[in-house]
Amino acid sequence: MDLVPDAHLDTRHMRHVVALADTLHFGHAAARMNMSQPPFSRQIAAIEQSLGVRLFERSSRAVSLTTAGRISPRIAAAFSPVSTPPAAMSGWWPMA
Repeated sequence: MDLVPDAHLDTRHMRHVVALADTLHFGHAAARMNMSQPPFSRQIAAIEQSLGVRLFERSSRAVSLTTAGRISPRIAAAFSPVSTPPAAMSGWWPMA
């Protein structure tokens, strides 16, 4: 598995972040990315460590976005050809 060695993120890493931001559930996001949950969780932790910022707050029952986490899907969307925003971005998706 390719953990993030530095602050360079490729589109695959951004898709992981967006999937988790959209679902706010590690298991569901991992399934969306065709991964099992443990490596997906390690990948998200490696991304956060590489960036030096927490994107998600975790508790035993919930996942929520930090301020940096709310910004990261917007950044990913700027580089994505996807025309429909993830649910986590509703309410602030720029309208044309």
